[in-house]
Amino acid sequence: MPVTAKFSEEFYAKLGHNVADKVDAAYRLEVRDLIDARLAQFELKLDQRMTELRGELTQQRVELAKQKAELIKWMFGFWAPTAVGVIALLLK
Repeated sequence: MPVTAKFSEEFYAKLGHNVADKVDAAYRLEVRDLIDARLAQFELKLDQRMTELRGELTQQRVELAKQKAELIKWMFGFWAPTAVGVIALLLK
């Protein structure tokens, strides 16, 4: 949405439309520069937070892999003796 300054007729009478247009162009440029600066800051913070989140997700994946390996060890530890017992009963 374009930003247009509305000046009084007295302003136009003293300075003319050319000056008003230059002031409007300068104002737009200043606003655009401010928005660009804020956008750059936002993008920098967003990149930093995304990097942090990626690190945290990687850490969680490592922890989940460790837990999975631990669970597999425990499962084998419980199932192996059970299987040996079942086989022994079947061979009698």
